[in-house]
Amino acid sequence: MDKMVVKISEYLETGKFITDVEKRYNKGSRGKKKYKKNPWIARSGHHPNSVLKTYRGKKMKKVKASPGTSHELFDEVTLLSKKYGRKLREVYTGNPEFSIPMTSPHHAFTTMMGKDKIAEGWKNKADFKKMKNEYLVFPGLDAASEKMDDSIRDKVVRYVKKKLPKKARRKFEKAVKDFPEGLSYKEFYRKSSDVISKASKNPKLKSSLPSYFDTAFFKYMDPIQAQNSPVVFFADTNWNMGANDSYFAFVMSLSTGDLIVASVSDDKKRIHVQSQKTSFFIRPGWEFFKAGHIVLSK
Repeated sequence: MDKMVVKISEYLETGKFITDVEKRYNKGSRGKKKYKKNPWIARSGHHPNSVLKTYRGKKMKKVKASPGTSHELFDEVTLLSKKYGRKLREVYTGNPEFSIPMTSPHHAFTTMMGKDKIAEGWKNKADFKKMKNEYLVFPGLDAASEKMDDSIRDKVVRYVKKKLPKKARRKFEKAVKDFPEGLSYKEFYRKSSDVISKASKNPKLKSSLPSYFDTAFFKYMDPIQAQNSPVVFFADTNWNMGANDSYFAFVMSLSTGDLIVASVSDDKKRIHVQSQKTSFFIRPGWEFFKAGHIVLSK
C-alpha cells in the first residue's frame, strides 16, 4: 500500500510546489501577482468569485452538483478527474494531479487528486470503492485501535462534553468514570455514544457525535501519527496562494469507519472533521469546472 501513496505534505513543505507553479505557468516571473495567469490558483481570497475572475474572458463549462455525503462528493470529483484527466494530460503533461477547479457556496477549491500510481489507477478504470478502501491513507487509524492514553482520554472528554446539552453532559461525565481501563479509542467512542444517545433523543446531536469525538481525538493524539500519512484530495485556494490556511482531505472516521471530509491545517496538527449535517454538504451549489487547464493564459 505504501507504494500507492504520494506524500503531498513533503512536496509542499520543501517549497517545491510554489517553485513548480512559477516554472510551469509563469516562466521568467516571480511574485504572487503573476499567479492570476494560473487557472488553478485564485487571484485572492477563497470566495468563489475569486476563482471565477481568474477565468475572465473565457467560457468555462460547469457541472453543478449537490453532494449530500462525503461518498457522493468523492465520486463526483473522481468521476470528473477520471473523465477529463486524459484530455488534461494531452494539453498539459505536467499536470499529474488532474487538477480541476471547483466551488461550493462558501469556498473555492482546486482538486489535488494524487499522483503517479493513484492517477494510473483512474486511467486503468480503478474501482472507486477499492480506491476509497485501499488507496486513501487514514491519519490515526492505528492509534484508534490501540489502548487510549489516560491524558488523551481526559482531554477528549473535556472537549466533547462542551458540545453536549446539560442532561447528556451529566450522564456522559458519570458514565465515563465507570468505563473499564485499557479501552481503545474505537471502544471508548462506542460506549460514549451509546450513553449520550440514550440521554438525548436529538437526532442532530447523534449525527454530530462522530465529528465531535474524531475532531477531539485528532486534536490530542500524537501529532506524528497524524502527520505520517496525509493524502490530500482537494485544497482551499487560499492555501494554494501560499497563505496559512487549511486544506481538505477525504479520511476515514475513526469512530464509524465511514468516509468523511476533514479540514487539515498546514502543519497537520489540527484535523477538524466536517459534520455530514453542516452546510458544507446540505447547501446546493457545488460547481465543477471542466478541463480547467485548457484555458491557460499566454
